[in-house]
Formats: sequence, C-alpha cells, structure tokens
Amino acid sequence: GKTGTALLDVFTATCVLWSDDNLPLAYRVGFSDAGKDEWFDWSLDPARKLVLPAGATTVVAKVADALGAESEVVQSSATATARRILFGLPEHAHPAEPELEPEHEHPAASG
Repeated sequence: GKTGTALLDVFTATCVLWSDDNLPLAYRVGFSDAGKDEWFDWSLDPARKLVLPAGATTVVAKVADALGAESEVVQSSATATARRILFGLPEHAHPAEPELEPEHEHPAASG
C-alpha cells in the first residue's frame, strides 16, 4: 500500500496491463467505506485521482470491455495520515513532524 496525508495528498489509482479483444476498455475506480464500495463513474481513462480520508482505505477497481463483460473487483490498500495544521504561528515555530512525500502513482488494479 501507499501512504500520504489525508485530504491533502492526491493518490492516483491506475489500472494497468489489462487487455481484451473487444476494445475500448472502460475503467471504474472507487473505495470501500464501512464495508460498502463507493464507485466513481466509468471512464476510458485508466487513471483516477483520489483524495482520501484519514486512515486505511481499500481502493477498488474493475474493468469492462466494449461488450460489457466486467472483471472481478480488484483491491489495493492506501493509508492517509492526519496532519496537524497550526494557524497564527510563523513557519519556524511549527513543531517538527515527519514530511510525507505525495504519492504520484497508486496501482489499484492490474490483471
């Protein structure tokens, strides 16, 4: 899984290495919230940008061909940590905290 800062870092879920004789392929990405999958609309773009809430999140994806045949749901995990924001203090007065590198690629599905 990947890590980043909740509601700040952008995760990119990418469905790669899918192939089928009946092109074009459509991709659907979402996430699991309290055991229920929440889906974004189908797209011809295999990548979807996500901003995640704090905590561990299961990212889900599926792929469909031009005839409507769909793959099984595939899953990947991501963790977004909360970042404390202090207002009214100069930059040098902020307590030291670990810096997280924003994640630019998050393969949610491959198959």
